[in-house]
Amino acid sequence: MIDAETVDLDFEFNEEEKGHECGIVGVCAEGVDVAALSYNALFALQHRGHDSAGVAVMATDGSIMCTKGLGTVEKGLREGDALKGLPAGSIASGQVRYSTNETISDESKFNAAQPLLGGIGRSSFALSHNGHLVNFSELRQGLPKPEDCYTDSQLMTCMIDREVKSGADLYEGIVSTTKQLN
Repeated sequence: MIDAETVDLDFEFNEEEKGHECGIVGVCAEGVDVAALSYNALFALQHRGHDSAGVAVMATDGSIMCTKGLGTVEKGLREGDALKGLPAGSIASGQVRYSTNETISDESKFNAAQPLLGGIGRSSFALSHNGHLVNFSELRQGLPKPEDCYTDSQLMTCMIDREVKSGADLYEGIVSTTKQLN
């Protein structure tokens, strides 16, 4: 694990106890390495999934950068080395993901790895989600390129992104999208 000033979580991954739902973490802390805190929290949530791991950090200028990879937290984020390219900031999110039937190939697994980024400028966002939308197929058909969207999380990201790029602020985009989800 990598060092974090205020948290040192120790967790051993047991393949037989792997989860059936994703693990999601959010960190908001001033003056500490939020990427490292996220990494350590994801390491503690490793039992929730080992398909992929990712961390997104919002920089002080409001931009968001993300790193992710396939496998466990340690493998996917290269023992923390993948975090070195992330900016300093006070807000981060991350996810460990478990396999689902729509992500069979390594390419589709990587594309489904979260957090997913969307939006523009001050309405940029990173989305991590676990769950299934009942009306996924119906909503997917309303997208310009439905074939590029094969997970519920990608669908929500595309829908919010479309709202923001049409002129809505992020809050309005999330509210509008949420009203359409079942």
